[in-house]
Amino acid sequence: MDIRDGAYWISLQDANNIGLKLADSSSAWIALASLKGVEVAYDAMNQRLNIHAAQEALGGEQRLHSESHEKQVYQQAQPLSSLMMAYTLNYATSQEVKQSSAQTEFSASGWLPGTLTSSFNALHRETATASTSRNTRLMSTWQFDSPTHLASLSVGDNITTGVGWSRQVRFGGVHLARNFDLDPQLNTLPRQTFSDTVALPSTVDLYVDGLKQSSSHVTPGQYILETTPTFTGMGQAQVVVTDINGNRKTVSLDLYGTPRMLAQGLSSGSLDMGWMRKHYGTRSADYESPLLTDAGWRYGATQQLTLEAHAEQQQDMYNGGLGAYWMPIMGLGVINGFAVASQGPDGAGTKYGGGYQWSGHGVSLTATSTINSARFADNASLSGSTPLRRSDAVWLSGNVSQLGTFGAGLVRQRADSQLSRYLNLSWSKSLGRGYFTSLSYTRELGEHAQQLTFTLTVPFGRQDLINVQAQGQNRQWNYRHQTENNSDGWRWQVGQSSSSSGTRYADIGNVNPWGEWHIGTNQYDSDKSWYASHEGSVALLGNQLFLLRHSDSGLALVSTDGFAHVPVHLENRLVGETDDKGYLLLTDIPVWNNSKITIDPLGLPPSVPATNVDMNALPGKTRAVLADFGLKATVSAVVYLQDEQGNAVPMGSRVAVKGMAGYQMVGREGGVWLENPPLPADITVFMGRESCHLRLPPIAGKQYMQYGVKICSPH
Repeated sequence: MDIRDGAYWISLQDANNIGLKLADSSSAWIALASLKGVEVAYDAMNQRLNIHAAQEALGGEQRLHSESHEKQVYQQAQPLSSLMMAYTLNYATSQEVKQSSAQTEFSASGWLPGTLTSSFNALHRETATASTSRNTRLMSTWQFDSPTHLASLSVGDNITTGVGWSRQVRFGGVHLARNFDLDPQLNTLPRQTFSDTVALPSTVDLYVDGLKQSSSHVTPGQYILETTPTFTGMGQAQVVVTDINGNRKTVSLDLYGTPRMLAQGLSSGSLDMGWMRKHYGTRSADYESPLLTDAGWRYGATQQLTLEAHAEQQQDMYNGGLGAYWMPIMGLGVINGFAVASQGPDGAGTKYGGGYQWSGHGVSLTATSTINSARFADNASLSGSTPLRRSDAVWLSGNVSQLGTFGAGLVRQRADSQLSRYLNLSWSKSLGRGYFTSLSYTRELGEHAQQLTFTLTVPFGRQDLINVQAQGQNRQWNYRHQTENNSDGWRWQVGQSSSSSGTRYADIGNVNPWGEWHIGTNQYDSDKSWYASHEGSVALLGNQLFLLRHSDSGLALVSTDGFAHVPVHLENRLVGETDDKGYLLLTDIPVWNNSKITIDPLGLPPSVPATNVDMNALPGKTRAVLADFGLKATVSAVVYLQDEQGNAVPMGSRVAVKGMAGYQMVGREGGVWLENPPLPADITVFMGRESCHLRLPPIAGKQYMQYGVKICSPH
């Protein structure tokens, strides 16, 4: 601030900091009197300059984002090449048939760009008169993910993506699509904007359902806050504005989110090209010769409108359609509609439909309707899957405090001349402490067939429960013992059905770090059968071979460089300790999200300094990472140097060790401390213009070597 001829001037930087609107100027100082809407008053008693700025004098908009602050950045685990085989083995025998099967999936990543997977099914069946064997390839795919572009490219066996109102088919070829899963932190849903003006520097905090989501600092002027929508429908948000004087203002607003809509300006799409697959699961390579194309596109035109487009082609079949999701008023639900026209072997056809969805305050309402003309054609119909001529459904559910959850649904379906109508009523309630009960009623309105089902679950502790179900004339019960949170241990179950056939069954199994196995028996009427199964995985990570459970998540191999029994935490939860070789394999790691891995330094020997105990694991494209904490045991040596007359070498003298960079210093009483010296150590001590020398031999089996007093002899 400056005073010139009785006028007050402010620097350009200070004016920007307090949020004043400034015209373009090449000067570094601005006269406050020249700013429109600004009044200045000097308080000589308090040595304070009061600046009063009208709304039009404040600066431009400040756009705030409601994302939470980023997590602390830790060292990143390194990608690790992996080869894996996941398998499921089954064997069953009865009086009439014996059957064994094996499902396997091979995957490789880290060796080449992307991930290669291939799955197979082998089946052998024996009866009294014949035996059959079949080996079938299921899916073979190479996939490359690009987090930078949020896109995935797959070559091989795939399933078309399309849009919500198209039908999917299996095919072999190329699949290219936007993949938002590559960035789990990205919010793709439309955001409600909240705008306000502050006169003083302030802090803007956003709370959603009572939980703080973000905190931002704003300067005087207008700001826009993009609030985070809720994922379940209606939510309550509060914006708390606190200025530098401690004055607080709270504004409440409702939030609404729908997973079928995109934020304004955000788009996603997919392109599938290849050959339709036939007889999946029974033939290894049976593809239709005509080339098929399936393309879908979605775009967030505004915060309230998402547009969709879709097209398919195969030989002489073409179809194309447009759709939209529209939220007219925030919080009053989403309306959607679509229309498709096709030209196929039988002529022109159409498909159209729409729906409405709303949820909030524990209540959800969904209504949908789809109409297909007799000649409508798409890729799925060419594969033999005939669509319903018409399908209508209305579903209503609500949670009533103390009474439970109620639901009602009405479904109407027409396939050519056949019409089916169903009514469903349901009620369920959690009774606390693991008790649960439900009641459902289904009625076929045309043939007046009906069914009433009642279930009751009664827990016994945390690992045991009994489930009772009554459905028409059938009564059945099931007793189950299982481990908490799918942890290692034994599990079993027994059950019985009181239907006319009289079914009984029993199963015992075990879950351990190397897989899961079960054996059991079923008795249906007079036919009794036995079975056994085992599933797990074999993984080659780098040069380490592991047996583990089957997991679709990422893998993180924790290495403490040979130090055993070191406790390891995943997101601050103790998950195990390293084995005798210093390794621990973590199998429940999100593929595209950072997970914090921490080692407990108290589990390390005193000679091992832990300079880094936290590390982020992001498996990503390689699906596996190596979290190597780079631990090394420190060898320390302490020696007290004297000259030949028995006097301590002067404190502050420089010590040079052959093979070590830099100099060490002599401490009190001639003491010298060396960390990781090359042994035997050739030491030279410089005392001004004089120097002396000595040699320290290694001491076997010692990490902390005390040499006592040694004579440093002159050269």
